Amino acid sequence: MPSPCPGRCNSAWRRAEELGRQHNLEPVPGEPVHCWSCYASAHTQLHQLPALFDAVYLEGEEGTLAKLVGTIGRVGLQAPPWPGQHARLFADGLGEGILILANDVREHLDEPVENPDTGSAAINRALGTLIRHLRWLLAEHPCATDSHGGRSGNPAWQIYSWHRSAEVFCKQDEQRPVQRVAPCPRCRDPWMRSRNGVVECTNLDCQNVMSNDEYAVHVQRLHDAAKFAGIAA
Repeated sequence: MPSPCPGRCNSAWRRAEELGRQHNLEPVPGEPVHCWSCYASAHTQLHQLPALFDAVYLEGEEGTLAKLVGTIGRVGLQAPPWPGQHARLFADGLGEGILILANDVREHLDEPVENPDTGSAAINRALGTLIRHLRWLLAEHPCATDSHGGRSGNPAWQIYSWHRSAEVFCKQDEQRPVQRVAPCPRCRDPWMRSRNGVVECTNLDCQNVMSNDEYAVHVQRLHDAAKFAGIAA
């Protein structure tokens, strides 16, 4: 039987297992390590990164205005940022991570390693390397079996993190409500929270864990019931 996919698709299952509570969640199996959905997501994210980098560079070219306020006693202690500093430093940090992983792949596969260069041409070549060897990355890389989350070295998690941070920086990310107002379907406790990509009940006697999709279905079910009863718009 294949091992569970280490990707975000199994975040709810892994959290439930960590808590040691009884649950009905079934893990998504790997094919052979990551599932097809996680592979497809990583492939799409890599292809979208060049456009996101262009958006970040555009912000850098247009410039970032310096703040005109300071803290009492500290005014003048720091030089004002140069135009586009925030965007450029963000792009350099993102590009450095991409170049490091690409060179890691090249080294493992006996391909020529490139000198660090966060210019757009070098980053596009690095992304090309990652796309070309994505199957190897998500199945045979030394960190391919690490669970996604936190400071994981899993290549698919790194790709997701780059893509997500670039989307947030460019304000192209999906804006989702973070307040969980629907009660827990198991204990009816009204306090549920989002944590590490899952929704969990804060009642220590319950600690029910749901995926975001399961929670969305639960909310819709409650809304439909309230609407049927005539107490919801």
